[in-house]
Amino acid sequence: MSEVKKQELKSEVQALSDIIGSAISVNAKEGKASITEGIWEANLPEDVTPSIVKSLDNYTTTFVAAGLHAFGKASVDAMKGNKTLDSLSLSVPMIGKNSVDFTVERSKVTHSPKEPTVDILKYGVSTTTLTAHADNRNAGQLKIARSMIAEYAMEHLSKAK
Repeated sequence: MSEVKKQELKSEVQALSDIIGSAISVNAKEGKASITEGIWEANLPEDVTPSIVKSLDNYTTTFVAAGLHAFGKASVDAMKGNKTLDSLSLSVPMIGKNSVDFTVERSKVTHSPKEPTVDILKYGVSTTTLTAHADNRNAGQLKIARSMIAEYAMEHLSKAK
């Protein structure tokens, strides 16, 4: 029988993990964690500057707002023409597996923040979700990292030990 090869993180993932790990502080007594400010920006790939990231972030913010506005108008127009249509959803693919999802509902009953017992009927209620996929949780480096953490936890936290 062949020996099962233990999976390891790619060297660049392990190196970045070491950097991030040294920037993390955990207060186990209070159950709180923090990280050194700027750690993400400080470790961007050489060809990606903070300026590029900020421009992309600004574009994403603008795109999401514009997308909601355009889809919201199209949804309301569709609902006006179809009295039984109560909600519409749209998923817009972005770079990689990232996406922005919009949902517009004809109406929704909410509660007044000042008077929780008072119902308010709102029209054109919208929800926007921006999803950034690092990796499929069951594939690639993320799968390996998850497996390694599970194994590490078993070794260090298991009651059987």
